[in-house]
Amino acid sequence: MAHTDNAAARFVDSHLDAGRADKPAFREVDGEQRTLTYGALAHGSGRAAAAMQAAGLRREERAAMLLLDTNDYPQLFWGALKAGVVAVPLNTLLSASIYDVILRDSRASALFVSAALYDTVAPVLGDNPCLRTIVVVGGAAPAGTISYDDFMAGHDPAET
Repeated sequence: MAHTDNAAARFVDSHLDAGRADKPAFREVDGEQRTLTYGALAHGSGRAAAAMQAAGLRREERAAMLLLDTNDYPQLFWGALKAGVVAVPLNTLLSASIYDVILRDSRASALFVSAALYDTVAPVLGDNPCLRTIVVVGGAAPAGTISYDDFMAGHDPAET
């Protein structure tokens, strides 16, 4: 049987084992500074993994991430890895037509998008044959999408 190694366990959960649960892992600075500890990152990424699995994302499927640098981003990124989902980070400065090419080429099944960036990508989302789930982070969820809070609601951290 082949050995598998989950990068999230190595780069996130190992900090818990080393006693760094209360140490800063990520700092969000947007007018005020909010710190995400390794403990909160491990818990949040576990919840994100469980939410992705519940949404039907399977191992090796792609989840595109068009996200601003908020504390939600590392939780979703590492959550994808914990779930065996391939995270596809997207540059936040591209045009809708370029996002369309990337989303189609990557065959992303899910898109996590910051509310502030949704209007840029929205014109190309309707006819994408692979995209099943669109999660809007940090704001209201337009028709056909789900809010980040609703996506994460009720999920305990996944066993990974």
